[in-house]
Amino acid sequence: MVTRSVSFIVAESGYDFYTLVANHVKNDNEFYSLVPELLNMSNDNKLAPVLALQVTLFLNNGICIGVTYNHAVADGGIVIQFMRSWASVCKLQSNTDSLIKSPLCYDRTMVKDPKGIEKIFLNSSKAWGENGESASEDHVKYFLFAMDCRSRLDPPLPKTYFGNCIWGGFVSAKQSDLVGLDGIAIAAELIGAVIKKMDNADEIMNMEKMDSYDFPTIADHLLSVAGSPKLGAYETDFGWGIPKKAEVVSISATVS
Repeated sequence: MVTRSVSFIVAESGYDFYTLVANHVKNDNEFYSLVPELLNMSNDNKLAPVLALQVTLFLNNGICIGVTYNHAVADGGIVIQFMRSWASVCKLQSNTDSLIKSPLCYDRTMVKDPKGIEKIFLNSSKAWGENGESASEDHVKYFLFAMDCRSRLDPPLPKTYFGNCIWGGFVSAKQSDLVGLDGIAIAAELIGAVIKKMDNADEIMNMEKMDSYDFPTIADHLLSVAGSPKLGAYETDFGWGIPKKAEVVSISATVS
């Protein structure tokens, strides 16, 4: 039976709570049981799961709220906004008059796609998922980071636009330059130049450039970063204070 619902799981864990929230390298296997899987909603692929939630209790220590979402529907900023809204309702309980009224925008027609970026993205995603040959020893390193494009489009989208509206900043440099005395300065300059360039809406729409990169081949030389302090994950308060730790579990399967 096809259901239009969100999976919500309540569980208990025997892991050490304070080990999981500590600031040191951890085994990613310890986190898999704390995040739910998206349900398969339809056999004909006409419906896709959007969100799954799990609350895990650590007896006499704390709880963990695990969130799994479909990135085709929303980006990290919107998911954190949802979490903060949920937390505010719980904290204020029945007194919701003081909640800031910021209705989300669902109008997909606001995003103009004159170059057929959606089709290009789907083709590129398929290529990234395929296994490639081992990377050649060209000593070129790549760095990939996400940028919120809502304010960068022309016309700009409202901050409350509900959807996935991020684009990747892509930087490459020779390994010899990065490990030299001026390596940090060189990396910062290259990243800054890409960010400044992407303030131009035309550059964002020129997604065809991504097809020039053979991602399966350069995977061993690629580093990406997930999340951002601007998302405000540590401003989420359900009524018992801010989180001890926020982790992005999905990066264990990527190069982030």
